[in-house]
Formats: sequence, structure tokens, C-alpha cells
Amino acid sequence: MSENYAIPHLHASRVTLSLGVATVTPNAPYSEIDLLAAADKALYPAKQHGRNQVRSRTLQAVNR
Repeated sequence: MSENYAIPHLHASRVTLSLGVATVTPNAPYSEIDLLAAADKALYPAKQHGRNQVRSRTLQAVNR
């Protein structure tokens, strides 16, 4: 984890890392903007659950 590096921070005792990650299935009809928006939406739950969290979302092709 990022805490192992003991990176100093001006307003905290150390740097921590919370991530929102998104993946997309191949050939799914989503744009780069959709992928970034999904990662952004995953970031907020990661932050809400505390330090050093990762949350993810997957965009999948719609079966029609």
C-alpha cells in the first residue's frame, strides 16, 4: 500500500490512496467518456469506505 512509502504530506501524516477503477468488455458500445465516468462513480464509494480503498465498475455490452 501507499503507506509503506511514508510519503510526507503537508496536511496529513502520510499519503494514502483511494481508487475508482473501471473496465469495459471488448466491443461494448461505450466511449472513453463513459469509461472515465464509471471510474469516477467508483471513486466516491472508495473514499466513503476510508483510506486505501479500491472500488470498481464494469461496463458490459448490452444483449439485444
